[in-house]
Amino acid sequence: DQNKYKEAAHLLNDALAIREKTLGKDHPAVAATLNNLAVLYGKRGKHKEAEPLCKRALEIREKVLGKFHPDVAKQLNNLALLCQNQGKYEEVEYYYRRALEIYENKLGADDPNVAKTKNNL
Repeated sequence: DQNKYKEAAHLLNDALAIREKTLGKDHPAVAATLNNLAVLYGKRGKHKEAEPLCKRALEIREKVLGKFHPDVAKQLNNLALLCQNQGKYEEVEYYYRRALEIYENKLGADDPNVAKTKNNL
C-alpha cells in the first residue's frame, strides 16, 4: 500500500535525523537506519534514491567496524542488489566479490553467507 510506504519512509527519515543528532553521523545505528531506508526505497523501485543511502551506510560501517567485518559484507550485498536492479553489472560483481572475500575470511568457506553470495555472483 502506497500510504504505508510513505509513512514508513517518513518515520525512518525522522529516526535518521534523531539518531544523527543524538548519536552522531557515524554511529552504527545511523548506518542501520540508512540501510533500512535504502531497502524501503529499493522495494518501491527507487533504486537511484536508495543507492547513495546504502553507500553512506557502507562508509559508516567500514569506518566504525573496519573494512573486513561481516556487517560490511552484508552492506556490500545490499549495495550489489541495488546496482543489479539498475543494470550496473561491473559494480555488482565488484561488490559481491568484496562481500565474498570478507565472508570467506571471517566466517569460513562453509558459512551460508558464502554460498548465498556465490549464488548471487
